Amino acid sequence: RHSENILKHVSSDDQSAVNMLRSAKRHISKAKLYGALIGSACALLLYLASFAPAMKIREAPDKIPLFYIPASSMHKSGPLSPLMNAYASLWSVSATLLTDPGASRPAVEIPIDLTKLQKFAEVRSRYLQSIETITSNHAAKTNSMPPDYIKELTRLLAHAQEAGDYDGWVEINAELEEMKDSGSLPTQPNKLTNPELSSLQAKYLSLKDTLDFDRNKGISNRSDEYVRNLTDLQKKLTKAAAMDQAAAVSIEINRVKEDPFVTQAKMELTARQMEKAAAEANRGK
Repeated sequence: RHSENILKHVSSDDQSAVNMLRSAKRHISKAKLYGALIGSACALLLYLASFAPAMKIREAPDKIPLFYIPASSMHKSGPLSPLMNAYASLWSVSATLLTDPGASRPAVEIPIDLTKLQKFAEVRSRYLQSIETITSNHAAKTNSMPPDYIKELTRLLAHAQEAGDYDGWVEINAELEEMKDSGSLPTQPNKLTNPELSSLQAKYLSLKDTLDFDRNKGISNRSDEYVRNLTDLQKKLTKAAAMDQAAAVSIEINRVKEDPFVTQAKMELTARQMEKAAAEANRGK
């Protein structure tokens, strides 16, 4: 604003002064843009850096607040996972749930009143075994996809070379090199001109989407079943006047409902179901 006021009183003949003031305005505009970018980057860094001390203060290092679930999605398979784990260890907090909710989850201490209940032990054992089966099967199938995709890309590359398709060869080779470097499938379909490559990529992305959907659906169903079984047990304990044990079961029910491992699976499942519903509605039009 000061530069604009000066410009009004500077003679247009004094071109040197005019140019100097206009240059100052351009620098000020750039400084504002850089300031906004730096401020956004600092806010994001503060958000990512705050998860460990926040959980440490809450004295619940095995539970991630809902506020940090987006961080979980960002770092579940991202390159920052090792750094986040190392940072979390400085606060004596496990970042495993943040980087990979399906991996080794921290053990939950069970109230002494529940360890004596055979029914509770049976219900909990079935739940944990089912979750372990779901996550291990998902991990095994997901981990096998990149090597299989690379094999099919290699076969497709040889086919393009034999057919003399130079443009196709270049595009397929670029996808192959990117896969070898990253070791993971793309999260979104790339813009491809080669129809065979486009079809192959769509096939694997669809398969990965199905695996993720089935995993989340399985976790959601098993957790709901576990809560129903616990609720039935709680009713029986209440009727038997075993209030301490009923209260302990209530704590376990709330823990499962608030478990980030479960809530994230349900959120992703709901989002995918909404996407499918919207796609079907568009096809109906």
